[in-house]
Amino acid sequence: MKSRITAPIVLAFVVLAFPALTGCSLIQGQVEGVVEQATGTDIDLPSSEVPEDFPAEVPLYDGEIANTIALGTGDEKVYSISVRVPGVETMDEIAADFEAAGFESTLSGNTGDGATAAFDNGTWSAVVVIVAEGDTGWIAQYAVSRTAQ
Repeated sequence: MKSRITAPIVLAFVVLAFPALTGCSLIQGQVEGVVEQATGTDIDLPSSEVPEDFPAEVPLYDGEIANTIALGTGDEKVYSISVRVPGVETMDEIAADFEAAGFESTLSGNTGDGATAAFDNGTWSAVVVIVAEGDTGWIAQYAVSRTAQ
């Protein structure tokens, strides 16, 4: 049960503290080893490719993948995927994609400066947050994990 609590905390730390690691495989490998030893949880640090084991039933917006991180193993694995999107209004399309894939919306909100939505299909839960990425555009940040049973 330790990894249920530890995994999201470590994932949040890695997302916030190590965005510059993309493309630096030597440092990534060292950090992965340290985190794995400290937490007992597998971690795949930032990449610009969707992990091979990312659940196919979870729809991702068809945009440039900015960053991905996976943490844990098996049913405990969680994913963080950042996709570049045209703007906050993209949440309507993302929500429609989730609905078409059989997910139920469990939360939604839009402030104009950002949007948040949560989806669940009984197997997978996803929270999607769209935020401005400085002056360079918009990012849809997906946090995906198994639905708590």
